[in-house]
Amino acid sequence: MSDNAIEINRLQYIIRETLKDKNLSNNIFSKQLLDLDELANNSTIGELEVELKLEKVSFEFRQSWLQYASKISSKYFRSPFYADSISLPNSKDIKYDYERVANTRSLDNRCMEHSKELRKWETDCTFFANGMSSIHIVLSQLFIYIRNNGTDIPKVSVAKGSYFETIALFRFLRRQGGFEVDYLEYENILNNISSGTTDIVFLEPVLCDLVQTVLDFNLLVEAIKNRDSSKLLFVIIDTSIVGSSFEMEFILNQIDTQENIVFIDVLSGLKLFQEGLEFTNVGFTKIYTLKGKYIRTLQKTSKNSIFKRSASDIKKQFGRLRKVYGVGLSLEQFHILDAMWFLNPDTSKKYMNTIHENNLFVAQELAKANGIFKDVFHPGLSTLSQLDWAKSPSVVLTFNEDDDNEENMELLKKIILFEIKKANITLYWGTSFGFRHHRFEIINFSNQAYESEKERHIVRLPIGYRKGYSLKYTLKIFLKIANHKTFLELKNNYINDI
Repeated sequence: MSDNAIEINRLQYIIRETLKDKNLSNNIFSKQLLDLDELANNSTIGELEVELKLEKVSFEFRQSWLQYASKISSKYFRSPFYADSISLPNSKDIKYDYERVANTRSLDNRCMEHSKELRKWETDCTFFANGMSSIHIVLSQLFIYIRNNGTDIPKVSVAKGSYFETIALFRFLRRQGGFEVDYLEYENILNNISSGTTDIVFLEPVLCDLVQTVLDFNLLVEAIKNRDSSKLLFVIIDTSIVGSSFEMEFILNQIDTQENIVFIDVLSGLKLFQEGLEFTNVGFTKIYTLKGKYIRTLQKTSKNSIFKRSASDIKKQFGRLRKVYGVGLSLEQFHILDAMWFLNPDTSKKYMNTIHENNLFVAQELAKANGIFKDVFHPGLSTLSQLDWAKSPSVVLTFNEDDDNEENMELLKKIILFEIKKANITLYWGTSFGFRHHRFEIINFSNQAYESEKERHIVRLPIGYRKGYSLKYTLKIFLKIANHKTFLELKNNYINDI
């Protein structure tokens, strides 16, 4: 089966699986399904033309679903009548007094239905307006737990190279005086865990630093085994970049004799979980506590009661803070995310795997070039490429210091845009990752955890889900550019085109 045929089949499946009522799905998305049937049955259309039509159909599907969700959610006030039951496209009706305090039980239950049951660990999950709000709520609640256990200022160890907005949040919290935050190399974080000198650890399986550093969680397991388990420890892992290629069980199954430890998986569900169509922001967390060894927290009341906190208890606390901060889901978000394929691990894993495969392929090919790009960075090219989570939805290209200037970067951007226009492929100038199409951007990069680090330009190449002509031609464009020895040579070769 051709690459285009595979994408046609997948898009047909996703559209039909959006609604449980297949007749309704066929009605709402009738035009897109008809267009896909025609593409599937027409063998005379060229490969690129099929890709362009697939891009158009996917955009139209996105628009149709957003319009439908808006239409049915607009029937209700933000503060509905008490007699109202709010209808969702697929799940049971929900009720709430105010939209901003609505619980996310329908999505929580679906998340749990699709989660692996762990013999020794209790798991629970819940949802927030976006990925950053999920991290903020988690940290706010952990602050309460740690303070109530007798620590005035919780100590947080954050991996240098974490996502720039996460670093910005930690800086804000540190300036408020609530947390003592250290941005550390991974080795130093492991030492803090072993020595019991940190309360919270924040990690990413693959860091958002220049080189896309892969963290070896085998070392994390050893550090946890060596710690004093009488001290409370929270381990937060942001898996937004790697998606399902990292499974928390890898760690949990090796440390199931520990006590006073909680694992929390935080992630943005906007990118890799929505078929590359960015329907809506959403963040979610999964909480893991050992069965029968729930963490003990002191509730500072007149009686100073001690509570045992399980995953479900912690989730309830997150839910309370979600209401106070007003970072729950809007009714429109509830409707959009009620698509039947959302959170289905079989569906999402295939999508993520294809994106990760495509990025590795491009990285490996570009690494063979010897020209204006100094380095090609991708986890699959690192010394830890054998780890399951050594994946990334983008490739990073760097420059020699003498070439790193605004004039060269503007030249490079014009050349890439010229080649895209000439080829008419589904490659766009834009940021972020995880789309069906491909993107590129040239940005000024600096690691915010290093206060004095010099900014430098990089090309960030987020390769999307689509294989076939556009993928091959995207690689062709960048290989053509990469094989120029100097920017002067590059300029001379395009002097009549840009």
